[in-house]
Amino acid sequence: MALNIFEVVRYEGEDTRNILAWRHPNKNMKPGTTLIVNPGQRAVFFSNGRAVESYEEGKHKIDGNNTQFLSGLKSFVSGGVSPDSSFLWFVNMYDLQPIGWGTPSPILVRDPESQIPVELKSYGNFIPRIVDLETFILEFMPSHPDMITADVFQKRFRQAAIGIINSAVSQVVYNNKIAVIDIEKHTYDIALELSKILSNHFSKYGISVEEFNIESLKVNKDSHGYKEIFEYHQRVLTSKGKRAGRDIEGYTYQEERQFDVLEEAAQNEGSAGNLMGAGMGISMGLGLGAQFGNLMGSMGNTPSPDKQPNQNQSVSNEEIGLAKFCSQCGTAFLEGAKFCSNCGQAR
Repeated sequence: MALNIFEVVRYEGEDTRNILAWRHPNKNMKPGTTLIVNPGQRAVFFSNGRAVESYEEGKHKIDGNNTQFLSGLKSFVSGGVSPDSSFLWFVNMYDLQPIGWGTPSPILVRDPESQIPVELKSYGNFIPRIVDLETFILEFMPSHPDMITADVFQKRFRQAAIGIINSAVSQVVYNNKIAVIDIEKHTYDIALELSKILSNHFSKYGISVEEFNIESLKVNKDSHGYKEIFEYHQRVLTSKGKRAGRDIEGYTYQEERQFDVLEEAAQNEGSAGNLMGAGMGISMGLGLGAQFGNLMGSMGNTPSPDKQPNQNQSVSNEEIGLAKFCSQCGTAFLEGAKFCSNCGQAR
């Protein structure tokens, strides 16, 4: 009877989604072997520790054109290389199940504006994808030489992901200047950055992150740190509101404080000297020193009650009630003028 040296090689593992990769046990494959790759699978032939050929789904005839594959097969019949250095793996390429992650304990996140730390807890899931079959198999093969299961895969990458996320969340929040009080509004942005970080880390295992989800992102609002952060941002908002008001009305914070000092001095009875000192300081700060000096000089020359002008001196009540200097720019009003000659402000 003739010896049939040709074989048919196909996936013979369990028909379950728990099997990600399975190594064919036949180590005596010969040239002329027919390889059948099922739908949703890829086959990878390794020789001397590296992938020399990969096959998509369908039927493949191993013939003389497959030089790299045959170089591995020849090692079996020539005895030149140990059969253990050549093997064929089948990889199921169906969508992988989401891997859940969560912060086992609260992590500290520093608010980028106030520099105050606060506790944060988060959880979610991510969907991995095998993108480099050779790297993926070589990563798991030392500890799982015959089969790689979804359970093993999930356990391995869940633990790795939790460690990476715990150290990366605070960095993402701080580097992107995300205020802690608004952190929940930026869930999508944070998830996008964490997805990039995980994909970059997992690439050395032949894995990418297809989708990264944050289901919950909560800071401890009852903590002392959060209350301090909230009060800080309240003060910032109040300050910005006042600054916007000053910009609209056309004066600076320094001028506002000087007006407050002058008003306070004016309200203190018997403080004419204080009023003059405060007013002179403010006028110098506003560039109105000369005008204020003239004003104080005229006040000093005001006659005392026993030297009041007689009835023949004609000074109208209307003129006495008029301001000497413009309240807007400090320019002295011209005699009889109803508007400032410098800025047009009504007298």
